[in-house]
Amino acid sequence: MVKGLKEADIMYEPVRNFIERRGYKGFIDGNFETSRNVLKFKIHFPGSDKFYTPDVVGFKLIGDEVRTVAIECKMGRAETGLGQAIYYLPFFHEVIIVAPKGRQAIEEINRRFNLGIGYAEFNLSKKRVVENTVLEAQNRFFDINQFSDYVKPYALTSLSLRYIEEKLEKEVEVSKIQGSQQVFFKDGTAILKIKYEGVSKELHFEVRWKRGNNYVHVGLHLEMDENTNNEIFKRLSNWREVEKIGAKKSGKNKWLWLEKRIENVNLERPHERLGEVSKTLAYFINTLGEDLKLAYTDATNKRFSDRI
Repeated sequence: MVKGLKEADIMYEPVRNFIERRGYKGFIDGNFETSRNVLKFKIHFPGSDKFYTPDVVGFKLIGDEVRTVAIECKMGRAETGLGQAIYYLPFFHEVIIVAPKGRQAIEEINRRFNLGIGYAEFNLSKKRVVENTVLEAQNRFFDINQFSDYVKPYALTSLSLRYIEEKLEKEVEVSKIQGSQQVFFKDGTAILKIKYEGVSKELHFEVRWKRGNNYVHVGLHLEMDENTNNEIFKRLSNWREVEKIGAKKSGKNKWLWLEKRIENVNLERPHERLGEVSKTLAYFINTLGEDLKLAYTDATNKRFSDRI
């Protein structure tokens, strides 16, 4: 191995592909340079500011049931990941450690402490998970309340992207979605940010949902200077088309929203609104994607020329 190489450099994306083959929509702890699917999820230590972040997480919908998995990646022995994995147990249905070695150690620890942590072997030279080595997770410490408060809010936003990739691939040029990032705030707000090819990271499509609310906002978010925002909106030739679906413009100064609010969203029955959320998001991407890229280029060029 090259000295200084980290798990993220070779393991995260193959492991994400591994859980996607198992039916999950996978995200990694990283940035847009390492993956198109990024999620920041922090498991906080009780009574402290310390936290752990799973290396890879996944969501899937079985009927109305949201299922989740958290994975800790280690380039050494699997048991070195136990400290992190134990903290994930209350939040995720499955917790798996992926490492080149350590299955017997994990099996022994599970026998002694009845943890139910899973294991999968990772082949470092081939950069892939060895499928026939999987020790299935049987989590004994899953807490439905912790899951509902801190993980489930991600589900509707994450799965809307999965819905687009699987069911709307003929309607959306998925290849032009350069990246997606999940963010979760302490007030229970879950946001999926989608970066479109050729557009600044300060300008993205967004699905926003807050714990306790029965509605989801789907829209376009700009967080730039006021003049650039206004120039971009002037250049969006399909503004009238967007108005047809009930979208509205809101905000001022350094941020602006172009949004549609979808009512009666219930995370206990997520499939009822998942299609509508996904199709609205797809509509925004299709209708505004290319116009947005041109508008952003024009607006930033104008801003630069005004300074000369």
